[in-house]
Amino acid sequence: MTVLILTHNEEQNISTALDSVVPHFEQIIIVDSFSSDKTVEICKSYPSVMVYQNAFQDWAQQRNWMLANCEIKYDTVFFLDADEYLPDIFVSELRKLLSCNNTYASIKIMPAYIFLGKRLRYAYGHPKVRRIFKRQGLKYTCEGARDHAVSEGRVLEVKTPFIHHDRKPIERWISKHNSNAAREADFYFKNETRLNSSTQPLDLRIRALVRQGVWNRLPLLIRPFIYFFYRYIIKLGILDGKAGFIYCYLHAFWYQSLIDIMIIERKNDRKCQSST
Repeated sequence: MTVLILTHNEEQNISTALDSVVPHFEQIIIVDSFSSDKTVEICKSYPSVMVYQNAFQDWAQQRNWMLANCEIKYDTVFFLDADEYLPDIFVSELRKLLSCNNTYASIKIMPAYIFLGKRLRYAYGHPKVRRIFKRQGLKYTCEGARDHAVSEGRVLEVKTPFIHHDRKPIERWISKHNSNAAREADFYFKNETRLNSSTQPLDLRIRALVRQGVWNRLPLLIRPFIYFFYRYIIKLGILDGKAGFIYCYLHAFWYQSLIDIMIIERKNDRKCQSST
């Protein structure tokens, strides 16, 4: 199996990620988008790790570039983010699953999200994600700030969670989500989405329909309040204490509000352009 990791200025995270996979997997490939810190230096300090560089456009483009241009030796690929790592018990369960000779096209895994030093059991609420794939026919599409794998066939699951723990300071989180908000605002104006494709799993198609048919029809600047109520009250983010409140607050009243404000700004720009 080949582990594929994207990096950009991840010197605080990448060693933990690599330490969790180098002893267990046959091939590790890094594609860095020209980091200005010590990320590449750290990666090259692992003799078995292969390092490439490619300019970043979006996550789907970068993942597709990896699949097309890197010297991948194995038919199965595992996409891991630089701020994630695998506990030994996760690796053991994955090996046991693969040893059963099950046929599959992809494998879902569950993130355990660490925020401000605390695991968010309710506020994060991310579903299992497909990260392990048979390489044949695999490609990625990008929808706003989200990327999705196009891969048909049987899906297996690993029950043991992997760990998502970004050790970079909160200002880097703000910077990242500022860029993501711009992508989401741009995507708001697109009338079509490839997530409606029959090649996508049913859960992704349902999420796309909810996003377009319900969420995008809600009043701007009201949506952050709805999101906060849903994530903090309905999904019990309140049980995650201070970290849960801060996470829900930032995602609703900073990130989602920023998306809505950018949408309003773009609508005003379009009105100005049409009137000239």
